Amino acid sequence: FIIFIYFSIKVGSELYYLRARYMNINNLLSMIINKSRNDVSIILKSFANSKNTDDQYIFTYISSMTQNKSAREDFEYSITSKLNTGWLVADGLLKLGLIGTVIGFIIMLSAITEIDGFDFTMMKEMLQNMSSGMEVALYTTLSGLVSSILLTLQYSYLEHYTYKVFYSANTCLSLYSSEDYWKLKHND
Repeated sequence: FIIFIYFSIKVGSELYYLRARYMNINNLLSMIINKSRNDVSIILKSFANSKNTDDQYIFTYISSMTQNKSAREDFEYSITSKLNTGWLVADGLLKLGLIGTVIGFIIMLSAITEIDGFDFTMMKEMLQNMSSGMEVALYTTLSGLVSSILLTLQYSYLEHYTYKVFYSANTCLSLYSSEDYWKLKHND
């Protein structure tokens, strides 16, 4: 549960900062649509001076004016790389639950190996040991499944908004780097 709580807090903070990135990139997109190219360049410089690395990645990506596949993949990796750890942890929580299940069954079955005779007190003690092993197995399975499912949902939500920022940045790049767009806009 400590791992789950830590990564839930991490997702929350990432979503908080991602919300700001999304608002910034949408403001930039509206500036591209409504302002001149020089005004947009000034606003882009605020991305470069930002303390957030995602803003700096966005600045580098858009100001490079390249749409080659390598630059796109580098940008996508830089903005989505934090998701990989979350998916790994969500899968790991499920596996930790399964490891706990195996340990619980080992505890349960170890009670059977202690049987020497069949008196009632021995049977009662054996059943108590077996039930404690089953309790460990079921609780670890339950906690592993629930924490994995909840963390997976949280990272799905984070991934959705990360890709919204990514696609908004691509829209900004295509408009900002298009000479035809600025010529057409200047003629209006």
